Amino acid sequence: MNLLEKWRDDGLVALQGTERLRIEILEKEAPHVEASKKLGTIENVSEPMVWGVSNWDRCYFQSERSPDFRDLASILFPNIKKFDQLQISDVNDVMHLLSHVHSGKDAFITLNVKHFVNEGRRELLKSRFAINVLTDTEAVDWLIQEHALPT
Repeated sequence: MNLLEKWRDDGLVALQGTERLRIEILEKEAPHVEASKKLGTIENVSEPMVWGVSNWDRCYFQSERSPDFRDLASILFPNIKKFDQLQISDVNDVMHLLSHVHSGKDAFITLNVKHFVNEGRRELLKSRFAINVLTDTEAVDWLIQEHALPT
């Protein structure tokens, strides 16, 4: 992420995260101490309202043209048949995607390839919802190729 962070610091890209991301990082142990220090440098974006999860004063009501929570959850977690079986971290992953769609940004950058990339998930998210999922390394390569950002 270092080059992405440098580009952000130079005003060339915007890095955003949700309240869920902040909560997840702050609840983790020592390996995420460095990540928690970076939270202040990431722009916070609104997240969708999910009963029992969202902070009501910091969320939005989903529009009808947005993907539905269940649609995205069924792609990320195809073996879960009842959505009340999702762990809170799984709910957070869906909320990250919904927030990304709502913000209208170009790419969803993740280090979580298990939930967002593997087993055709990236392709399904792209074809069904036009969500461009990239790892941090892929995002750097894409930005250099597509937008001629300096290395």
